This record gives sequence, C-alpha cells and structure tokens, in this order.
Amino acid sequence: MTVRIAIITADPCKYCCVSSSAMYMGFRLGNGHIEHVLRGCRDHGTVRVPSDECFFAKLMRVTHVISSPVVSGNTVRYVVVYNKAVERLVRKEAHRVRRVEVVGYSKVALTDRQRRVLRMLGRGRSIANISREMGVSRAAVAKMVRSALRKVALLH
Repeated sequence: MTVRIAIITADPCKYCCVSSSAMYMGFRLGNGHIEHVLRGCRDHGTVRVPSDECFFAKLMRVTHVISSPVVSGNTVRYVVVYNKAVERLVRKEAHRVRRVEVVGYSKVALTDRQRRVLRMLGRGRSIANISREMGVSRAAVAKMVRSALRKVALLH
C-alpha cells in the first residue's frame, strides 16, 4: 500500500489571528478545547478554540498530522497522511479549504543521500568538499541540497 500525503491549505478558524508575522508554535488539548500558541499574534499568542470548531483538531481525529501547521500569509498549511476520512473532512469543510495537493510519500521523505548531504552542510562542509567525499559532481550535490530543502520546507 502506498502512503499518500496531503498538503492542505486552508483559511484559519474565526478565533485565530493569522498575519504574515504570525508563527505557529504548538498546541495543547484539554476539556473539549484546543489551545493554539502563535508567536506574533494578539492576546499573548494563545488562542482557545472549541475542538469541534477547529479544523486542525478535526484533522488530528481522522489522520496522522506529519508536522505542525504553518501560518503563511492569510492561510494555514497542514501536512497529513491522506485517507478517505481526510477526503470526507475536506469536502465537509470546503468553505474553509483553499487547496489540497495529494503527493506521494517520496515528495516529503528525505533520501539517505539527502540526509547525509544536509548533515555535512550542517557541520560546515562546503559543496566542493561534499562532492569530493561522495565522488559526485558539485552540480549533483547542489541538486540534492535543493531537493532536500524543498522537502524540508513543505514540513516547516
């Protein structure tokens, strides 16, 4: 069975302040509510929302959420495992959902080589050093870095 990933772009719920300066920091569940913590938002960044009104809480009930929601402009992006329950939820919440992109797992999963290259870059190695050590061209290393960063950007 092939795992499919959905990248869902949606409007925020009416309780959340979303602006270009807001950054999603996390959440806490309890007593039928979900508390979202947003940096760069009014009300000290904590927004308390009834769970039955929160799209994120609904997603967590029906699938695995792969990464924290990402606030971007006036929208929120979620990366989740795509299944029939997500498909039904998206149809039910069509007024809120702007876009759904269903992709294969390989679009978001780093390969072993991509992980290795990113680790080496993180340790201060240059593209030239990495290409010599791996026995590939600098262009190949640069392509691996671009591809890896594209995948990482989807999740964060």
